Amino acid sequence: MAIIVDADVIIRGEEGAFDFQSWLASRPNDTFEISAATVAELWHGLERAAGTHKVKRQ
Repeated sequence: MAIIVDADVIIRGEEGAFDFQSWLASRPNDTFEISAATVAELWHGLERAAGTHKVKRQ
């Protein structure tokens, strides 16, 4: 069984509000997946981002 990672977890990790990489590393035997809806949410956020923030996210 896989753990579904939602957009808010990824975004909080990007913002530094959550240590996403350490959390993933602490679960070496787990499988993680991202839903198509989450990919669409992240893509939409990237397309709406402006200036240097957009460059950082790409």
